[in-house]
Amino acid sequence: ATIGNCRSLVGLYLDDNRLTRLPDITSLTNLELIRASNNSITFLDDSFVEGLLNVDTIELRYNGLKRLPISIGHLPKLKNLEVSHNELQDLPVLYHAQELRYLHLSHNNIHEFAQSKLWRTLTSLRELHINHNQLGPRLPDEMDHCVNLTSLFANNNQLTSLPDTMHSLVELRQLQ
Repeated sequence: ATIGNCRSLVGLYLDDNRLTRLPDITSLTNLELIRASNNSITFLDDSFVEGLLNVDTIELRYNGLKRLPISIGHLPKLKNLEVSHNELQDLPVLYHAQELRYLHLSHNNIHEFAQSKLWRTLTSLRELHINHNQLGPRLPDEMDHCVNLTSLFANNNQLTSLPDTMHSLVELRQLQ
């Protein structure tokens, strides 16, 4: 028997273990929350959350993740993505994550956001944590699509200036 047989599972809490990989959870269609922080997970299959249309929270901080699978971008109910304290270098385009409100990418190894299309779908984003990375010399102009952004944490990067489009972020209350 695998965890895939637990089809009524709504929350998966695997924090503070010694996991190096996550079990196949693609059959857990009722799953809403996935937490596996403080493990040793360095890789996620591309199909990691494929078909899990009810997932609204993913917390995978304090692992050794180098990249996130594209399937994360296909979660229509995703509201909170917490992947700080990893070794991420970029983020996939979150095509169907229009409900994303909180994106935590701090303490990674991100030098730039290669996908300018990334920002076009993040119109519901309220809080963005990109501090303690290697971003610079400036943030992408396309961030102006994040029209509901209230908090931007970008300190401890290699920034030399802010984008000219920052004036569009009229809801911004906190900038660090």
